[in-house]
Amino acid sequence: MTSAESINPATPSFFKAKLSPYSKSYKAKSGENIPEPEEEMETMPRKLQWKLAPDIRAGIRFAETRISDLICQNDSQALEFKGFGKTFITRHGFSPDAFVQMAFQAAYYGLYGRVESTYEPAMTKAFKHGRTEAIRTVQPESVHFVKTFCDEGSSFHEKIDALKAACKRHTALTKECSQGLGQDRHMYALYCLAQREIEKAHGDLTPDGLGIGYIIKDEGISVCASSKHLQTRRFLDNLQSYLYEIQRMLIQAWKQANDRSDSFVDHSGTMRDVRTGKAIEVVLRDDGEDAEDQLVAGFGFYDAGVDMIQAQRTRKHVVGKSRNA
Repeated sequence: MTSAESINPATPSFFKAKLSPYSKSYKAKSGENIPEPEEEMETMPRKLQWKLAPDIRAGIRFAETRISDLICQNDSQALEFKGFGKTFITRHGFSPDAFVQMAFQAAYYGLYGRVESTYEPAMTKAFKHGRTEAIRTVQPESVHFVKTFCDEGSSFHEKIDALKAACKRHTALTKECSQGLGQDRHMYALYCLAQREIEKAHGDLTPDGLGIGYIIKDEGISVCASSKHLQTRRFLDNLQSYLYEIQRMLIQAWKQANDRSDSFVDHSGTMRDVRTGKAIEVVLRDDGEDAEDQLVAGFGFYDAGVDMIQAQRTRKHVVGKSRNA
């Protein structure tokens, strides 16, 4: 409590006991006589030994079983992506957060073939007592991007342009929410006032979705995803495949915009830009392959996913026609 009170003196406390006169931080009042303790006080920490009744032991065992069941219902997986990070993203003119949010949407669309409502908190700390506003990251621009990215008929230039538009919209939306111009929290507050009888404490999240935490580092991205009975590991694998693919596209676009005649190889074997002298990145995948040698149009994994989606839609269409007939 001492630490908390040093930050905010008005911090409420459940502990009303006075400080012991034998503690080091106790300040004796003028004329106060503190008697010597009758015996030397034991100050070394020691393990407390508890005597538990049989019914308490049984209750603890049942509680442990129950909490284990709840833990097993949740699948938590981590991805330590080291292909690139904030440095690469900003170098190509993207907002890191918007870039990663679009990656989540593309990975999900590639896995399930649909777009779901997505929530990301935005800090409203510029306001007194401000906490968060909800960024609804799924927008028309982001939907257009994921569909364009997973379309084998789209060129990589079209995919990058769609990504830029989606990231630009996401950045603008984030700024609006941070400035208190969002409507989500306001509408949710009205909903709670109208539905006081419901016990649901928070309406933004769903047990049927994915919970994602991430840290964007200079040279990597750490992602932790959890869900109940969903393809969490496959989602992260999809995410990693997407990140490598968009990296290849951006490098390919950069190479086309910067002709190789403007580069040279120095004495150490490093390729450098003639105008700036800076090293030209040659990114290696985790499997050791040169990413620049893998610059192919389209995205094999996602193309296969789209083929399956289109096949499913075709089957539904045929079945629907046969039923109508």
